Parts: sequence; structure tokens; C-alpha cells
Amino acid sequence: MKPEVITQAIAKLPVEQQREWREIHRTPGTSPLSLEWRTMPMWTPEQREAVEIALHDWALEQTDASDLVLKIGLPRVRRVGVWLACVVVRTVLCHVPDQERGPRVAVEAAERWVRGLATVKEARSAASGAYEYGVYGKSSLNEPRSAGKPAAFAAARVADAAGYANSASDAVFESVDNASDQAAYRACACGASPNSFYALKNSALRDFCQTISVVMREALSAAAEGYARY
Repeated sequence: MKPEVITQAIAKLPVEQQREWREIHRTPGTSPLSLEWRTMPMWTPEQREAVEIALHDWALEQTDASDLVLKIGLPRVRRVGVWLACVVVRTVLCHVPDQERGPRVAVEAAERWVRGLATVKEARSAASGAYEYGVYGKSSLNEPRSAGKPAAFAAARVADAAGYANSASDAVFESVDNASDQAAYRACACGASPNSFYALKNSALRDFCQTISVVMREALSAAAEGYARY
């Protein structure tokens, strides 16, 4: 997303709040307002609320969750992007057999990393378990493609995003893309026409956008914890 979405929201705050924002981001008084995500732990409640509202409204305007998370998951703000991708992936983990713990462990590790409670090594290790099920796990004979496997790969990708800064945006993008694929395949397996696959996928993406929009506050709080410990 464009930083202007945030700075325009901050510009609507009282002058004192804008002054404090400039001091936090070391922006000269004559320069446009700037944004640095690592300063999140220092934001005032009013500044945090302005950012939350701006992100919530912006997310609601989007129609493609893959593109939405790709924009949010850029390296400077990938903790927020990874958290939002985890939220999406959790909506499809129900299709992974209960005995297969790898994908769930991967998502949990990614969430701990966002909060600064897990190391990159731990996240990567958890990703390996999810990949293992995605590659070697048994598929259901009743489905053209196991609903759990795309969910497993999505879980692995969000865990991997913690460790690969340069490809973090690609990782969170793929996690949502795989999750929407899985939702469409699941619908087809339940009787929907295979010809409607792309329409079903687009519908899933719109649903994910709605899901993402309502957890912005939680995502920012989790990322702020991570940046405070980072």
C-alpha cells in the first residue's frame, strides 16, 4: 500500500499529535509527514487509532486479497503482512487432518515470530513440517485435489516469510493465493461446477479481504510487540 494512506490519516489529527509523529519519525517541520513501521511501539493511542482506521478502510476497498497482502507484506512492514496472511490461512486449516500438526505448528510459529517470541530459525523449522505434509501427505480419494495440501503449503509459506526478508512479500502473497485456490477446489469437490473455479476463487479472495479488514487492530498490536522486542 502507499504510505500516503497512513500519512493522510495522521494529517487529520490535532497539531500536537502531528508534531509528536514528526518527532518520532525525525521528519523536519517543513517536510511532508513520513512513515517508518518500526516506530510502532512509540505511537500514541491516537496515532495508532488513525492508522488502524486508515488500514481498515483501505482494505475494505480492495477486491483481491492476494494483492492486498502483497502490498502490506513488503519488507518494511512484513510483520503486519505475515500476521494478516496467518489469519487467512487459519480459515482453511480446518481442511488439514487433525493428526497432521505440521501446518498448524507453522502458522503458530509465524504468529510468534510476528510478536517477537520466535526466532527465524524456529519459524523455518516449523515451515519444513508443513511442507512435508504438503508434499508427502495422503490425499482424499473423494477430491480431485486434497483440500488440505494447499492449506499446508500456505502455512509453510507464512512461516518461511519470517526468515526471508527479500521474498517476504512474495511469500505472504502466495499464502493467500494458495488459500483461495484451496477454497475454490473445496467448493468444486462439494458439487460446484469445475467451470466456475475462477469465479469461486475470486469470491474467496473478496471474503478474505473482509476478514483482513476486521483484524487490522490485532495485526498492528502484534507487529508492535515484535518490533519492540526485535
